[in-house]
Parts: sequence; structure tokens; C-alpha cells
Amino acid sequence: MATICASLGQMKFRAIKEALHDARIPYDDINPISILVWHDGLKDADYFSRLMPWQVVNRIPGINILCRKTPMSHLLARIQIAFPELYNFVPRSFILPQQNQEFVATLKQTKKKYLIKPDMGSLGQGISIIEPGEEYKLTEELAVAQEYVESYLINNTKFDLRVYVLLCSIKPLRIFVFRDGLARFCSEEYNSESKYAQLTNVSLNRDNPEMEIARISQLISEIFPKMAQNGIDIDELWFKIENVIALTILSAYGGLKMAEQWQCPAVGYPRCFQILGFDILLDPDLNPTVLEVNYRPNLDYYRGKERRMKVRMIKEAIQIAVPYIKAQDIVLAKKWEMNGNLFKSTLFSNPKILKSAFKERKKVLDKSLFSQVWPSDDPRREIWKDVINYITSIPIESLPGLKIPHSYSEALANEANDEAEK
Repeated sequence: MATICASLGQMKFRAIKEALHDARIPYDDINPISILVWHDGLKDADYFSRLMPWQVVNRIPGINILCRKTPMSHLLARIQIAFPELYNFVPRSFILPQQNQEFVATLKQTKKKYLIKPDMGSLGQGISIIEPGEEYKLTEELAVAQEYVESYLINNTKFDLRVYVLLCSIKPLRIFVFRDGLARFCSEEYNSESKYAQLTNVSLNRDNPEMEIARISQLISEIFPKMAQNGIDIDELWFKIENVIALTILSAYGGLKMAEQWQCPAVGYPRCFQILGFDILLDPDLNPTVLEVNYRPNLDYYRGKERRMKVRMIKEAIQIAVPYIKAQDIVLAKKWEMNGNLFKSTLFSNPKILKSAFKERKKVLDKSLFSQVWPSDDPRREIWKDVINYITSIPIESLPGLKIPHSYSEALANEANDEAEK
């Protein structure tokens, strides 16, 4: 057959089945001989221990160190010290309650607003705005206080961008950015002090009785051409957006690499990928800032244009991340006797299987809206190799969202003891 098969776990978004249908990928609820395993679950569950050696799942172990506010803030602050010019897009942030006193002292001196974001908050829930001079009520809840970034406005209205990112694999690291997405507008003009004028979350703004869904949720492909008419270089803007996305992912590379090796190691090819939703704010000078990273971006749609964009994005992401048609053929041909050892021996004795996968991926990328950001032969990104080398040379810390195996912790402790004895 000229396609893979899919096994569907917990399903929430109809766009997934529509994308599989468009890609002509057959699916079942539980299918142990399928190559693709898809989950829509929001919780960070064990998606890996029951995988067959040939199966690829749309979840990356340890990814919550990027998708929770406090570990992401910690990782970015750590790498910013080593590469301040590269990581100049990171707003000043405080991890609460650990930095409560430092944050309170800053509030007394600054004239800037701050956003308080709960560590595991989503859909704009729990976000509060601290105005200059306003007293912050101390709390023991885990959160991030992030300096409020002024926004580039369209029609005097604040907006941000939901950009879809395919983290295709960790080892080797492959990052793709979909050059479309959502432009999410506030439902009130910026001169208002209302939350509907300052926070862009669609779910929050839908509570505004004055809201019009077609106005607050538009496609990037609808907005960027209008910006181009005003003289904005859209290719350069995309380049800058892709840079901050990839650099954010690089900050977590050490932990992600360890988690993948521990929970979902490759068997001839990588066996995990994930579609992430990056929320990007453009400042008045059109410099992008990463507001947050979404573990399971909302793939529901409100309009036909949004449906077509999301279905195409999902379809192309699957085709890029799971181009293992020849491997599926082998599993199907020997489905009654297939096991881990037989699959590995067949895969490693037939290099054409993986070569065909590279050809399939390239064929999709040639017509795709996904842009390959890393690996890159762009000389402006050459320094990213130094970032990767630095990240992999420093200790992996225990952070919310990242489980470190006991054996790995022991190895780190032994290394530290060896260094101390030298």
C-alpha cells in the first residue's frame, strides 16, 4: 500500500480525522500494526511504554519543560546568560514564589506592567495584570511574572500570532514552522483598560458580548499581505519568528534529548514528534517575542478558511514526521509474525526502507507550507551549533514537566563526585 496506517487514541478534534482522510491514511481505534499512533489527550500521560518498535507517536517525552511557564522561563533565563544577543527576545521574568521578594522590589522601581501567568494555566485563565505602582499580593502558587510587552497594533487593536511548529524529532533535531496560522485580535481597541483590550486569547475574548469571531480570529495569511502593502518585509518577519521559535526549543534540547532516549528511543528511525502552538507577540518594531508554548494547540475551527488551514497543517505535519510507508508495508506483509526483533532485523538489513522515507519527506516539503528551520545551511544560523554544544555540556536539571530517571541522576551525582575528587 502507498501509505501508512494510523491508530487513534483519545480524540477531541475532528480536524484530525479530516486530515487523515485527505492524506488517504486509514485509521482504527486500536491497531497494533499501524505505524502512526495519535493522541489528543491534554494530560502528560505515558504514551510510550506500550508502543510497538515500529510505531511513531505524536507526543514527545519531557515536552512540558517548554509548555509549562516556570520551567520554560528558567531554561530561557539560563541560556540567555551565555548567549545574550541571541536571546534578546526574552521578556524580563520572575519565577514565583521563589523570586517573590525580588519581584516585589522591582515593582516598586519600575513603570512597566507585568502579567502574572499560572504555571499550568491555559486559555487565558488565571492571568492577571499588575499595573505600575499596584501592590502584588504574595502567593505560594507556582507562576511566572512576565514584563508586559507593548504590541504592534493593527487598526489600533492588539493581536498575537498562533504559529504551528512541527518538532519532527529530537535526535536528530528537526524543526519545521508552518507559514500560516492564526492572528488573534483583542475584541476591544487598545486605548481601553479592559482585559478584552490587553489579552488576546480567543477563549477569553469570546466572553465579550461585543465580540465578532471573524474579527478576533483571522488567518496569518489574511493579515500579512495587508502588512506587506504597508512596506513590511514579510519574508524577513517570518525569518525572525522562526528564529525565536527554534532558539526557544534549543534551550530545552538537553532535557528533551535525555527524555527521548529514556522513554522513546529510536528504532532505526525517530518514534516521536509533536505539533506545538507557539504564541508570538510582535512589538512596535516588529520584533517577535515568545509568549508561551502550547502542548496541545486547539485544532477546532470556527470558519471554513480556518478549517482548510488546520487540516492542511495536520496532514503535512504527519506526512513530514511519519514518511515510513515502506516500513508499514513490511509490518502489514508479516503482521501475524511481526515482533520487535523481526522488525529491527528487517529494517537494518534493508537500507532502502529509510532512503525511501527521506524521498517521501522531501516530496511533501517541496509543496508544503512548512519551512525547515533546523537543520539549516543559512550562515546566520551557524552559531546555533554553539548553542547546542553549550546546552548538551551543562547538567540537566530536575524541572516541572521533566522526569529524570534514577539511573541518570546517579550518573550525574557520580560525575560531580569525580570532579570534586580531582
